[in-house]
Amino acid sequence: MRTLDLGCGSNKTEGALGADLTKGSDADVIVNFDQFYYPFKDSSFDHIIFNHVIEHLTNVPQVMEEICRICSPDGILEGESPHFSSSASYTDPTHRHHFSYRTFDFLASPGTSRQGMLRRVLGKFYKLDELKHRPKVVNQFQKIDVRLRFNPLYRRLGIEWLANIYPELYESFFAFIFPARDIVFQLRAVK
Repeated sequence: MRTLDLGCGSNKTEGALGADLTKGSDADVIVNFDQFYYPFKDSSFDHIIFNHVIEHLTNVPQVMEEICRICSPDGILEGESPHFSSSASYTDPTHRHHFSYRTFDFLASPGTSRQGMLRRVLGKFYKLDELKHRPKVVNQFQKIDVRLRFNPLYRRLGIEWLANIYPELYESFFAFIFPARDIVFQLRAVK
């Protein structure tokens, strides 16, 4: 499996090719992710890791299109980013974007996972078809998993479990009462 760690910093994934903007990092290739095209051939990687990078970039849909270009058919993009309710989302002045669970409705098409009854009932209040003006990249990725991750206390109290049953409801009413830490995502390239 060919793995690329985009934005590897000093924690490059073992066995992966590392790419980062910072000289002196563990990167094998120095790349500015806001400049297109990345120095990789089409369909070069089966697995791309993208941890805490997307929030720093200027044109997220264009970045996603470029990642799709270098990802093999059915290749996996996995990563994480601070949730908009996390203080970490606003602490770093280089963060250009603040992400929610719903952001991924604009970046990937829905997956085919089975939904529980509560999720189906509550889903009547939130319809993907009503989201207008989604970029074309939405058709280039399919959601495998998008979930919210919380601090250990909120995990033990069951808040993480509840928030992930219906994250749109959580984000609308409870996000700033029980802030999430990160959004963890896993997407499949559709080619």
